[in-house]
Amino acid sequence: MRPGRVVALVTLVAAAALGATAVALAVSTTGNNATLSELRHRGVEVRVVITGCVASSSGIGMSVEYWTCRGSYTFGGRRFDEVVRGERALVERGRAMAAVAVPGRPSLLYTPAALHQVPQGYALAEGLGAAAVVLTVGGIAAGRAGRRS
Repeated sequence: MRPGRVVALVTLVAAAALGATAVALAVSTTGNNATLSELRHRGVEVRVVITGCVASSSGIGMSVEYWTCRGSYTFGGRRFDEVVRGERALVERGRAMAAVAVPGRPSLLYTPAALHQVPQGYALAEGLGAAAVVLTVGGIAAGRAGRRS
């Protein structure tokens, strides 16, 4: 196989991988936007008592990257124990804090501050998509150059 064709093939495979990643990121961001929209429009403030937190790190031997905390709350006469999203700091067990829950979906439990965050996935998806287009054009050009030599 000619070197130009190898470059073209590798470039097109990389472009396909970037394109697939961009699509997956855009779909994920759309889901996050839908969740935040539901919380903003249907959410009800509840009082959550933290029942415990678990540390998450970025790898073996690394320090704590963030904390995931669970909290219990009562809504509609029922008691729930769910992950409190939007708080990444260590929260003392037993501490009461405000949160927003959606009726009928107890696992949608977020801090009020998290509702004001804007998912950044679209910008990254657009950048990856643009990179995929550039790589595709480069791969096609390399393939044509490989045929001429």
